[in-house]
Amino acid sequence: MHPRTFWPRLLLGLQSLDIWPFAVRRALIRTAGATIAPSATFAPGTAIVLGSLNVGEHVFVNRNCLLEAAAGITIADGVAIGPRVTIVTLSHEIQSAYPRAGPVRWQRVSIGRGSWVGASATILPGTTIGDGCVVAAGALVRGTLAPNGLYAGVPAVRIRDLPEPAADPA
Repeated sequence: MHPRTFWPRLLLGLQSLDIWPFAVRRALIRTAGATIAPSATFAPGTAIVLGSLNVGEHVFVNRNCLLEAAAGITIADGVAIGPRVTIVTLSHEIQSAYPRAGPVRWQRVSIGRGSWVGASATILPGTTIGDGCVVAAGALVRGTLAPNGLYAGVPAVRIRDLPEPAADPA
């Protein structure tokens, strides 16, 4: 393993352990190269594969999530992410012959301000979640989610409109 990838991987692996207070975990994630606002919180057990990770103010990432940020993940202010959520930024093109998994495709993921992603949801490469969205538990999300909507299902579809926030609570 190349030294430039060894140390970030080690730091990110250490941060996921339950033995550290969050201030230590945040420092380890930042040292590995992520940009994390001071008020953001990551619960223990979250695995991060770093590329480009930008996390805004008052973000909460619950336990046992996977953030595969090789192509870039942006999480805006006020986002809540439930336990066991998976966010991936890499996929493969499907080939016509063996092996089916072809060349890697890199696509960023962006989660808009004030959104809430429910437990065990999966966010696929290239997804943009608009501001104020709620993604139901277990949903499979791909594409662009328009702001202020409740999305559920496999694949996730808009179930209903949500009211726009009256004002910035911060």
